[in-house]
Amino acid sequence: MKRFKHYQKHMPQLTILLMITVVWILGHLPVHALQGPPLPASFYGVVEGDETFTANATLTAVIHNTPVAQTTLTRHEGQWVYRLHVPGDDANTDIVEGGRPGDVISFHIEGLATGQTAVWQSGVNTQLDLSLSPAAALSAPAAGHLASWLAGGALILVICAGLWRSRWCQAARRLA
Repeated sequence: MKRFKHYQKHMPQLTILLMITVVWILGHLPVHALQGPPLPASFYGVVEGDETFTANATLTAVIHNTPVAQTTLTRHEGQWVYRLHVPGDDANTDIVEGGRPGDVISFHIEGLATGQTAVWQSGVNTQLDLSLSPAAALSAPAAGHLASWLAGGALILVICAGLWRSRWCQAARRLA
């Protein structure tokens, strides 16, 4: 009985000590452990330039060559429209799940780059009209083929430079 009275007498001090300890522990937790995921960046608008889209045409948002969001185009009052929510990236993982402030988002319709970009910011709702012109649709693949062709040519030049006196390069010089 004597022990119980001792604890009863010191209960207010123990309660205050416990509250101080809890506040101290919470104050030293990593900040990201207390944060929820960032709000998505949302985009909406009209898609112009090609009237041959199908009802299931897809619009994809790409950040750092990684698709992070996708939606289908919808026909509304004679126009193709879209609504797309690009999620925020989870800072606790190494995988790119979405955007971080300042990341550039590129938009692709059925795999073809539209040429329009936006900057990812948490919680924005931005109107961004997109267009897919024949020139834009052809420029991205053509640029990719040109780059691979130039890289292949540079590789052959490097190989020949190293093997200039070899029979293979001598035969190539005679043909040129």
